[in-house]
Amino acid sequence: MTKTKKKPGIISKIVTVLSYVVMAVLMAIIVIAVISKINNKVPSLFGYSVLKIQTGSMETTLPTGSYIVVKKTDPKDVKVGDILTFYSSDPTISGMPNTHRVIGIRTDENGKLVFQTKGDNNAIEDKYPANEDDMIGVYQTRLALVSTLSTAFGGNGTIVVIILGVVAIGCIWMAISMLRDKGDDEEEENKEEKPTITITEEDIKKYLEEKARSEEQKKAESEESVEKTDE
Repeated sequence: MTKTKKKPGIISKIVTVLSYVVMAVLMAIIVIAVISKINNKVPSLFGYSVLKIQTGSMETTLPTGSYIVVKKTDPKDVKVGDILTFYSSDPTISGMPNTHRVIGIRTDENGKLVFQTKGDNNAIEDKYPANEDDMIGVYQTRLALVSTLSTAFGGNGTIVVIILGVVAIGCIWMAISMLRDKGDDEEEENKEEKPTITITEEDIKKYLEEKARSEEQKKAESEESVEKTDE
């Protein structure tokens, strides 16, 4: 007996497409990270970037070793008090990302916004302000779990990112597989099997005979009723 292969249902097809989308996004993240590393730029996905605080200039708001999320923001929307991440023009760390609080905003002779910044833990403001063209993004939140795991692994954030990435991919794949299987089972249960009726010549002959006998019986009963009425 040949077992018929079950065709994937609509839910299964949708989940399969979603799994491909998830894998494509993960591949895009990897490609963006590699390209950014080559160009010595901070990787960004959908306008968000993850960075590690390297010094204690923002203690205790952002402890050394913390991982933070910053969002690409229109320079016009930056306000005094925001924590800004930017490519520093300070010769000692020139070109490196720096994360300090905005304490003042002005416009230069070219009409560009200039942000005066200062570390919360620093005694004086930054000597070199941040220009709007050097902006990376505005601080959104701190990744406490990543920061804790990074400390546990000796500050090696790469290992933490790899571990979390593998775990995330595994969880997503398991969830997709469970949804696909559940969708197939539900569609199989809900599918109504239409009964197949086969009519043979013998069945037709038998039907006609029974119909003829029924008509003869009715005719006989009718004649009998008429005779009784005549009496």
